Amino acid sequence: MSQAGGDRSGKSFEELKRIIHSKLVDKLDLSRVSDLAGDTLRREIRLVVERLCDTENPLLNRMERERLIDEVLDEAMTVHEAMAELPENCRDILDRFFAQDESYRTIGEALDLPPGTIASRISRCLEKLKALLEETGGPARPETR
Repeated sequence: MSQAGGDRSGKSFEELKRIIHSKLVDKLDLSRVSDLAGDTLRREIRLVVERLCDTENPLLNRMERERLIDEVLDEAMTVHEAMAELPENCRDILDRFFAQDESYRTIGEALDLPPGTIASRISRCLEKLKALLEETGGPARPETR
């Protein structure tokens, strides 16, 4: 049986969810996922989330595991849908920074812009994403590094 508000490893449900969220982008094949939609996309993300759940805490009981998977999956789909509504330049810059782990300098060189401009654009794009998420009732605070 799990502890109140936690699991057998001592991590709370919210901690596990945060950890899985942070690792989800790294584990998804974003070049493949960007071409997927609907149920196919949902299945792909679910598979990754299931593996992360099992890796992060194989001791979760079935109900806790399903709840965690469902919550992370729903939030990931909400963010994916909001990202699709962003202008192409925002999607590109956020993808390079968060998914591809490129530095301000590397992104700036690719786009022929100074690193400070890249930092400003990332900030503005995150604000746009946050506004879209707040409109839909999704996660209100995009994770930053």
